[in-house]
Amino acid sequence: MSKEKNHHTEPEESEGKEEEREERSDNASKQQTSKRQRIELQGEFRKIKLPHFDGELEEAAKAWLNNMNKYFQLYEYEHNLKARLAIFQIQGKATLWWEEVKIVRGVSEQNITWEEFQKFFKERYLTERFYDEKARDFHDLRLGQQTMDEFITRFTSLLRYVPDI
Repeated sequence: MSKEKNHHTEPEESEGKEEEREERSDNASKQQTSKRQRIELQGEFRKIKLPHFDGELEEAAKAWLNNMNKYFQLYEYEHNLKARLAIFQIQGKATLWWEEVKIVRGVSEQNITWEEFQKFFKERYLTERFYDEKARDFHDLRLGQQTMDEFITRFTSLLRYVPDI
């Protein structure tokens, strides 16, 4: 009897091992596909260019900062590298502002973190005065000579600056 049991269990055990091997093979195949897809996506993401900021329009500052943060979500850069990439992307008046920050505040581009850079950037371009002006523009908004589409566009662009609504 015990010999019969062994004969019955051996095929069952080998079937179980075979299923395990197939499952591992499937998992390995899925991992290779996933890795290949990740590499392809990374190649596509590499084509995405970092946005530039020239310091001319305060409204553009918020969009630039948001776009930089979205870009950084795609990659796992160190915080110092994020700041250095952002510094490289500023131009014109913004470059002059940054040179002044480095001198006045004694900031080193080699050591600044992304959080510190954002703090300086917001102090300059996204001040409380800026938000107050946008909120006032929102409250003063009238249809006037604008088309309805122009009014709606302006309304939605200013709405983000009025958190109470």
